[in-house]
Amino acid sequence: MFNFVTNREYTGKNVDILMASGKGEEFAGFHQGKKFFGVKGTDLKGMKAAASVQFIVKTKNADGDESKSIRYKSVFAKSDFENAIAQNRVLNPDRKVETISE
Repeated sequence: MFNFVTNREYTGKNVDILMASGKGEEFAGFHQGKKFFGVKGTDLKGMKAAASVQFIVKTKNADGDESKSIRYKSVFAKSDFENAIAQNRVLNPDRKVETISE
């Protein structure tokens, strides 16, 4: 399980969450995928998130004390991006939508 835009692997229980979605092995956030394929958000209208993953954000206050908080982010399968783009017939010449054969 990895992010197809950054090529970073998901870790911890996020892997289990993404595996349970049954949507493949490549995922990305909405804005990452939108930028990767070079499309507008309206081209992806109606797309549903595959899962919600969690990550830890570290922040420092004015005194220099560090605190951690958990944030959640929706991720989408690469195949969902490709299907949504193909339905709207929008292609980016650098990152063409591949036909998915089942």
